[in-house]
Amino acid sequence: MSSGNSLVELSNSAGLVSPAGGYPEGAIYGSGAVAIDSSGNAWSANSMDGTISKLSKTGSAYPGSPFSNASLNQPGFIAIDGAGNVWTSDIGNENSVEISELSNAGALISPATGFLYTGNSLAEASGIAVDGSGDVWVAANHTGNVVTATEFIGVATPVVTPLATGVKNNTLGTRP
Repeated sequence: MSSGNSLVELSNSAGLVSPAGGYPEGAIYGSGAVAIDSSGNAWSANSMDGTISKLSKTGSAYPGSPFSNASLNQPGFIAIDGAGNVWTSDIGNENSVEISELSNAGALISPATGFLYTGNSLAEASGIAVDGSGDVWVAANHTGNVVTATEFIGVATPVVTPLATGVKNNTLGTRP
C-alpha cells in the first residue's frame, strides 16, 4: 500500500498483483488502510480527501465511490463487521475518538457526526477493529507516546471467527 502516489496493490501468495497494475489512480487518495470484505472488494480509507473507496477485485471503483459525508474528516483506519458494514476511525481529531459506520453500499449508517468519545487523554485514532461481540475497538495515541484503547460496546455486527463456526451455526451477520 502506498499513500504518496495513491496506489493500492494487493498480492496473492504467489506474489502476483491483483488487479494487474494495482487500483486506478483517482479511485483512492492518500490511503491510510485497506480492508477486504467477504465478497473480495477492497475498501480504502482515504485520509487525504476525507473519503472511503470501494474497489472490486477486478480493479474498478463501485458507482458512487469514493463515498463522503459529514462525519468523514480524515478516515485513517478501516474494519468490516459481520454484516459487511464498514467502520472507520478519524485520524484528524486531537482530543477525541470519532468513528463512522457505512453500509456495504457506502451509505452513512452512524449519526451524521459519527460516534464520538471525548476524553482528557485521547488524541488521534491509530487503529480500529470489530470483535466477536460486536464491540468496536479504537486505538488512540496521546501525549507521552502512550496508546489507549476505547471500546464502543455493541455498536457493530459481530465478526464470527472462525468462519466455519458461523456457517455451521447459521450466525453470520447476526447480533448475539
